This record gives sequence, structure tokens and C-alpha cells, in this order.
Amino acid sequence: MLASFVLLGRLLGSLEFGRFALVHGLLISATVFALWGVPQAVVRFVAVGEHGSGRVMDAARQTLIRVNLISSVVLLAGSPLIARWLLGDGSLTAAVCAGLGFILAQVVIQTAVAFEQGRMQFLRAAVINGVSGMSFLAGSCAGAVLGGVLGAVIGLGLSSGCLALYLLWTNEALLHGDRATPETLRRVARFSSLTVVSAGLVWPVLFLGQAILQEASGYEQVALFAAARPWFQGIILIPTIVARTSLPLASREYAGGDRRALFALIGGGAVAGVLTVLPVAAGLWFWPHLVAGLYGSGFEGAVDVLQILAATALLIGLHLSFGQV
Repeated sequence: MLASFVLLGRLLGSLEFGRFALVHGLLISATVFALWGVPQAVVRFVAVGEHGSGRVMDAARQTLIRVNLISSVVLLAGSPLIARWLLGDGSLTAAVCAGLGFILAQVVIQTAVAFEQGRMQFLRAAVINGVSGMSFLAGSCAGAVLGGVLGAVIGLGLSSGCLALYLLWTNEALLHGDRATPETLRRVARFSSLTVVSAGLVWPVLFLGQAILQEASGYEQVALFAAARPWFQGIILIPTIVARTSLPLASREYAGGDRRALFALIGGGAVAGVLTVLPVAAGLWFWPHLVAGLYGSGFEGAVDVLQILAATALLIGLHLSFGQV
């Protein structure tokens, strides 16, 4: 997303980039609830193997179908109000509706990634994430050239949708499997419901903060924050990967009663966090002007935001290495 936002900033300019960033924040927030914590439950239960991966995937499928039927209706029916009240511009209604394709595609993609992580197929999971990032870049930038903000959102849906369809075609576990028992359904639903509460405190709160910023200061200020945020995410990228990789491994070690291996896993994650986060955060703190210049004119004000986010990312990155475990 880092390269995508740099290119989108140059293609759209600060005003239109701010509008796109606000729509994108809404779509990511909606995706959090559309996923309903199911990918984390898939990682947890597939890794442990206590219910059988086929039954776990069937429980995940049933949960996601119910949640996404409801969320899709709410998004489409409420799109005029969402665009006017949360995005500050009723003309963004079409972009909100078009974003449904991106949300549904992300549900499939993130569930596929979770399944591979649960099976300890980390390379496959990384490849899916990598292709997803490239589809974001290609779809959003091509769409922005052809149709501005609406085109960028439609491009996201088309590129992500193609990847989702490919995953459904090639990964039988996403569509077929053993029928889940009532106990498996309850365990997956309970775990995912607790997880979505935690996830709901991150992206939706971040989006509401951007919406408040837009109401107070306009789309240009949203653009400055959105330009800086991917660098924040870049700093915590490795700790995030460590955390997601450690979860299935730690689940197996904990279930097997090997506490020494569990603590070694957590300690190794903490060391990896220090070695990867500290130098990148320091570079962003001391040379923010170089980063702000990548976005072109109108983004000079992102310098202070970059420094604040660098300091914040340093603390969060160190925590992420062992916090999820």
C-alpha cells in the first residue's frame, strides 16, 4: 500500500487523494466487521487441529456468509447517509457502493491467508499477501488515471476480485469441507466475536478520527495524514508478520505444554522487533522531508505527521512482536 499511496498522491493531488483516503479508510473499517475475526479463529483452530481443518473452514464459511449478507445490505442501503455524514460529501455515494466489491474480495483473501498460516504454509500466505498488494497498486492507480476517486475504488474491487476468484478456484478448502459440528460453530463464533471487538478498536477508530479531521480541516489535512500512515505501517510490517506467524506456532507449543519453546518464540519475536523497527523509525524521524517530497506538491505539511507516527510506530512495533502471542 505504501507505493500505491505515493503514486495515488501524485496522480490525484492532495484534495482528491484526501477524498480517496477517507473512502479507503471506510472500506477497511467495514472489512474489519465483514471478517468478524474469523481469519484469526481459522489460524487458531487449524493450527491446533482439535476440530479438523475441514470443520473449522465450514464454520468459518457459515459465519462469514451470515455476517456479509447483513453488512452488504447495511452498506448499500446506508451509502447515501454514510457518504454525507461520515465522508462529508454526498457525491461519494457511488464510491461507497463500489467499495463493496473490495470488501467481499478481502474477506476471501484474508480467509485464504489465515488458512495457509494455520497449516504452517507461511510462504503461500506471504505470496497471497504479496499478490494482494500488487493488485491494490495496479487496480487503484489504473482506476485513478481513468476515473479519479470513483475509478480508483472500482479498480480496487476489480483487481482484488480477480485474486479472490482465483483463490476460490484453486483452494478447495474455501468452498468445500466437512460439515461443522455445533461445538465447532460455537468455538469459532466465540473466538471470532472476541477478536472483532479488539480489531474494532483500531481501524474504525482510525477512520472516525479521519472523518473528524475532514470535518474540522478539510480533505487536504486527511491527505497529509493518509500520506504518512503507510510509512507507519511499513515500520511495523516485520513485527506484524512475526506476530501473525508466531500465533499458530505458539498455539501448538501451548497446546503441547512446551513452555520453554513458547517463551523462546516470544523472546525471538521481541528481538526481531527491535532489530527491524528501530533503524527504520530513526530514519523516518531524522529525514521526513525526503519522504514528504515523494508525494509531490501539496504534501509539505506531512513532515510533522511523519515524525509523530515514526515515534508511535516504534512503540507499537516493539509491542507487536510479542503482543498477539
